[in-house]
Amino acid sequence: MRADDWLPHFTCKAAGKAIREAAEQHPERRIEVLCGHTHGAGVAEILPNLLVRTGGAEYGEPAVQCVIAAA
Repeated sequence: MRADDWLPHFTCKAAGKAIREAAEQHPERRIEVLCGHTHGAGVAEILPNLLVRTGGAEYGEPAVQCVIAAA
């Protein structure tokens, strides 16, 4: 089974498209999407101004994924 076979169960194509379009329409703005509760953490730079951070999860072991600094 390929990883792409699981993609529809963990994503929303409509939301991704809307976020990407917003980033493309406002290249001067930085958009950072925070999502979680998957079993594999990761970071994806979709566009130069669009970053997606996915937090990992282990049952019974909550953990801080990162700290967000306010400007």
